[in-house]
Amino acid sequence: MGIGERLREAREAQGYTIDDIQVKTKIQKRYLEAIEAEKYEALPGKFYARAFMKEYALTVGLDPNELLAGFSESDLPDRKEETVNYTERTRMSRASKSKSSSFLSYLPTVIVVLLVIGIIIVGIMLVKKANDAGDGLSNDGNTGNEVVRDVNNNNDEGSGNENNENNTNENENDENENNEEEEKEQGFEVLEVGEGSVPLSEMNFNNPKEPITMTFEATDDSYIDISDENEERFYIETVAGGTTEELEITDQKRILLNIGYTETMTIYINDIELEYPEDTGSTHHKIWVNFVTE
Repeated sequence: MGIGERLREAREAQGYTIDDIQVKTKIQKRYLEAIEAEKYEALPGKFYARAFMKEYALTVGLDPNELLAGFSESDLPDRKEETVNYTERTRMSRASKSKSSSFLSYLPTVIVVLLVIGIIIVGIMLVKKANDAGDGLSNDGNTGNEVVRDVNNNNDEGSGNENNENNTNENENDENENNEEEEKEQGFEVLEVGEGSVPLSEMNFNNPKEPITMTFEATDDSYIDISDENEERFYIETVAGGTTEELEITDQKRILLNIGYTETMTIYINDIELEYPEDTGSTHHKIWVNFVTE
C-alpha cells in the first residue's frame, strides 16, 4: 500500500475531508490531493514534499517516521534553485528594511547629544562675555571693583559648568534607566498551552520595542510559515541546518507560527528566545503570538 493510499484511508477513518485537512495543516488542497494520488511532481520541492507528508501523517494520527521509512527521495521533485532564489529575494528585502530602521533607532541619541553640545557652547559664550566686561572696567581704573567682579565671574563660571555637567549626567542617567526599564518589560507571557499531536498554544509578547524582528536558527533542516491575525499566510521559509534567517514584523499585531521540527528550530523576537510552552513529544507546534503594548 502506497503512502498516499495510507494517508487517505487514515483520513477517512478519522471522518475528515480534504478540506478539513487543509484547515488543520494550512497546506493547500491541491498539494494534499497530489500526495494522496502520489503525484509528487506537483509538490514544491523535496523538502516541502517530505514536510507536508509528515504534517499530514501527524494530523490523521499516523507515525510520520514509520510512514516514510524506506521512502526514496528519487521519487520527489528537485526544485532547490527555485527555493534559493526566493530566499535571496526575501533576505534582500529584509536587509533594506533593517538599515532604515537601524538609522531611526539612533535618532533620539543624536538629538540628545546635539542638545548637550548646544548647552556647553552657550555656557562658554556667557563666560567669555562676562570676562570681556571685567577687562573693560579694569581699563577705566576701577581696580577694587575688578577684584570683586573677577571673583563673581569665577563663581558664575564654576556654577555654570557644574550645572551643565549635572544636566548632562541627569539626561544620560534618565536615558539609561528608560532603556533598562523597556528591556526588562519586554518578554513572553503564556496564555494557553496546546495539547495533542499538533498542539496549538497562545502567548503574549508584552511591550515590544520597535522595530520588531524575528530570528530563526536551525541546527538541522526545518521549516516555518507565518500567518497574520486573519490566518492569511504571508511568509513561508525552509531553514537549512546551520543557518540563521531574519524577518521584520513591526506592522503585525498578532501572528500564527506554524513550526516544523521544533527540536531543531530556535526562534527569537527582539533577541528574546521563544520557549515552547510544553514538551508534548510532538515535532510540530502552532503558536499564536499577540503583541501587547501597555
